[in-house]
Amino acid sequence: MNKKIVISALTAIMFTLTACGSNISSKNISESDAYKPTSEKTDESIIEPSSEDNEIVSSEKEDNIESYDDSSKEVSVDNSSDSQIDESAAEDNHETKILVAYFTNIQTDNSDANASASRLYRNDELVGVTEYGAQIISEYTGGDLFFIKGSDYPADYDSTTQVAHEEQQSDARPELENHIDNIDEYDVIFVCYPTWWTDMPMAVYSFFDEYDLSGKIIVPFNTHWGYGAADTYETIAELEPNADVLEGLSVYNYDMESSESVITDWVDGLEIINR
Repeated sequence: MNKKIVISALTAIMFTLTACGSNISSKNISESDAYKPTSEKTDESIIEPSSEDNEIVSSEKEDNIESYDDSSKEVSVDNSSDSQIDESAAEDNHETKILVAYFTNIQTDNSDANASASRLYRNDELVGVTEYGAQIISEYTGGDLFFIKGSDYPADYDSTTQVAHEEQQSDARPELENHIDNIDEYDVIFVCYPTWWTDMPMAVYSFFDEYDLSGKIIVPFNTHWGYGAADTYETIAELEPNADVLEGLSVYNYDMESSESVITDWVDGLEIINR
């Protein structure tokens, strides 16, 4: 009897201890699960980068710096381009400076038709035929007039042609009375002259000898009695090999008074004048 009572008591005690152990185990698992996420987040937040990570971060910073510098260079190039455009615009706005140099000779003897035809009235002023054309060019382009003045020739036509022939035969260079101090300022030079003995008057040769017109545009304008300009355009190109010699215009003496529109249309066709 007593033995049964002892066994029953021991059984009760063991049951009680088992129940308590089950509750403690359940409680410990529940708390571990509750803190685990927090513990994991805390661990990730305090992880410091390794040496490789530091190198990667440093490399990324360098890349960013280089990228920034490159973008700055691009802006600089764009500014340079704008500057070039501004310079180009300034060149486009450059006003072409023009000189109209002319040789003319007026025969004052009224005894023959040729002498009379060597001069015309323009704006109530007596001028030479070639001077007449030069004035039209000057007024239309805004160019400065310059008189190529060499020898003094006789008053009559026949004597003048004889002197001109002698000058040509001796390859003379008549001394010029007038001179240009600022020839470098001109971009375009019209050279106006009559045909004498199928060539230019020798004073025009003196003009080309005196001035270096390299880099300039030379435009011949010729008057004649029937020979036209002969080979004078080619001669001018030989005398000024470093200039741009354009195709000129040749006008018959008797047509000069009716040729103003012909001359201005020709000038327009050159496309070298800022208008």
